[in-house]
Amino acid sequence: MSLSRSLDSRIPVATLLVLSVLSLLLIASRPSRANLVRPWEGVGDFTVVMDYFNREGLEGVLDVVCVFSVPNSGITFVRDDMGRFRGELTVMVQLKAADGTIHERTENVELLTFTEAEAGSPTTYQIFKLTLPDVAARDGKLICMVADLNQQRSGLYNLLEEKRARSELAGDWFHDPRADGEGLVIADPVFLAGAPLGFWNPGHDIDDSQLTDHLHPNRRYGIENETLQVYFEIEPRPTAGGGRAPTSGAVYLQILAKDLDFALRDTLDVDLDPVSLASQGGTVGVYYEMDVNILPPGVYQMSCAPLDAPGVPWLAEFDVIWSAAALNRDTDRVRGEGLTVFMNDDLDTFLAAGQAEREALLANFWDELDPMPETAYNEARMEFRRRVAYVDIYLGGFGPSGAKDDRGLTYLLLGPPQSSTQQIIPTDPYALDDAVLRVFDGYAPQRDGSWTRSDDSIVMPSTYQSRRELSLRRTGTVRESAFELWSYTNRGDQLFPNLYSERTLGLRFLFVDRNGQGRYMLEVSNAFDRGGASTISTSDGPSVHKAHKSVDLGCVLTLISMRGYT
Repeated sequence: MSLSRSLDSRIPVATLLVLSVLSLLLIASRPSRANLVRPWEGVGDFTVVMDYFNREGLEGVLDVVCVFSVPNSGITFVRDDMGRFRGELTVMVQLKAADGTIHERTENVELLTFTEAEAGSPTTYQIFKLTLPDVAARDGKLICMVADLNQQRSGLYNLLEEKRARSELAGDWFHDPRADGEGLVIADPVFLAGAPLGFWNPGHDIDDSQLTDHLHPNRRYGIENETLQVYFEIEPRPTAGGGRAPTSGAVYLQILAKDLDFALRDTLDVDLDPVSLASQGGTVGVYYEMDVNILPPGVYQMSCAPLDAPGVPWLAEFDVIWSAAALNRDTDRVRGEGLTVFMNDDLDTFLAAGQAEREALLANFWDELDPMPETAYNEARMEFRRRVAYVDIYLGGFGPSGAKDDRGLTYLLLGPPQSSTQQIIPTDPYALDDAVLRVFDGYAPQRDGSWTRSDDSIVMPSTYQSRRELSLRRTGTVRESAFELWSYTNRGDQLFPNLYSERTLGLRFLFVDRNGQGRYMLEVSNAFDRGGASTISTSDGPSVHKAHKSVDLGCVLTLISMRGYT
């Protein structure tokens, strides 16, 4: 195989429009259920990135190869007798095919590093793979779990049950119908790092062990790797109508920044010599590398397609990061920040993005809200990070789903309240009822602490909304629960648009620790047009707010999320 390369550097803006159209054509020509565009990022106690590719086999079956990358800083290493640091993970991969069949495999992976600095490094990775063989399905659900056998999961229940720290990934899996392709059929790319060029000389047989030694599943370049390396295979097949398989051809490679500010294109001429093809099982391997120092930081789409012939292309994404701060920032904190500040379509875009693109989206978001652009730092973002630190320590914590209870979420959205009332151990069974009244009537008497009711006690003023909320809550709320009542004179100190930006002045929130475990959920608020708010618990973050609205046919429960979901 001989390759000749013609590389165009930075493309003029006018040409970018043409390239973007070409990129869309490449995407459109790809089968509708395409293979993975970018790696999957796990959610849990530590960071895991998983990339996969489908390896064609005989008789219509294939191997699903899952490649994992875990930074050393997320793994607990134990020093052995020889002074080395060892770790041990359990990796489980399960494929639930659409036809009902289940393919599952679990392996223990032993890890080794030699110095304490390496063991705690956020930019040194442990890379390993797990293969599901002989899969005949075309689509299904892929579920992965990585558990650290040396690390205990936090929490009393997890301690009693001896639960290990873990990270989980799940998503839809598809097998591209490449068996139906014709012309130049280009197999899925395998991203590599540090692969010696001598391994990939024409005619050299690339075996599985060589690929494994240089796998690079997280596809992050820049500070981590200055050379982009990709390996893929091309198979020439007869065209429709019984035509002969092509014996030569060219493939078109394009690297396009997602913001369309930068584009590169490259053409590879491939000589499909029949003798060489026969010796290599009917396919030819292509090794491609490029120096990424010419690429600005950002998220890039890399596509490959036949240039002048029909065929099956591929599309993949990779990241270029030149900031050490972005590498060291915890992925869970980035996800939690995005879930807090974005709403609606912006939130969907954020959740679908990779780590580098999430960082870029957040940077653009805060740049637009910078109250004093002439200063060296962004005051709004600094204040948000101060609030996150406060929530982390005093208001239940902050994690991959944002604030872990509703007090923390309200604090992030509105800042500290102008006044607050706290009852950790209420001695009066009616104290919570009085707090509900004060939510809807700011002039209601405030009775803190213990007091004795009598027939001639002060009559608490009330509104229609408060009476209705009391009737609902007296049958369902533990009236001796700890609670906090927060009051805002105006709309609070909002750093960015959120659910409360258009609400009336004088916001009040009642938070209740229903289970006695220190997690407060929003019980009722006057922030809605009619009625109060009850809550339903979610498994991984603050409660989803549920507003009651009165209509002629009764009370309809409308789900409203503080993060923009409807």
